[in-house]
This record gives sequence, structure tokens and C-alpha cells, in this order.
Amino acid sequence: MADFGVTCVFGSVSKTVLLDANDKDVGGGRASSTTYTMQYWTADLPDLVYGSLITVDGVAYRVLTSGPKSDGKLSTAQLEIP
Repeated sequence: MADFGVTCVFGSVSKTVLLDANDKDVGGGRASSTTYTMQYWTADLPDLVYGSLITVDGVAYRVLTSGPKSDGKLSTAQLEIP
């Protein structure tokens, strides 16, 4: 994460995370939608839950889903811009 990560601020905690923004066409290509996914070390942000407000790389987001991946060391969160 150190090479490609960006800063995530959650309350008084500031950690490095990976942020991915994917665009997809909706409505037969008449519009597009962006989904935001963040990966982080579970131990870095253990209290991150649905509805949490965070700032990633200077942009405010709200957490839609959050949970650990297979071994529990890494977690993934789906985000939206409020």
C-alpha cells in the first residue's frame, strides 16, 4: 500500500489505503456511474462501519459496506460521495 496508497482520515485516525474508482455505463450507455472501493488493513480501521464518514485523498465519502476479506487481515469498503 505504501507505493500506491492514498491517505484516509477517519475521525482522528489517518492511514494509508488503496482506492479504486470504476466507471460503468448505465441506461444503455446514456449515463455512467462510478463505484468506489477502498482496501485497507483491518487493524488500521477496525471501527469502520456502514454510514461512517471518511476522507480519502481529500474527498469526503460515506461507507456503504465494510468487511474483512478471506483471512481477515485486509478489508474492503464500498463508498459513495454523500
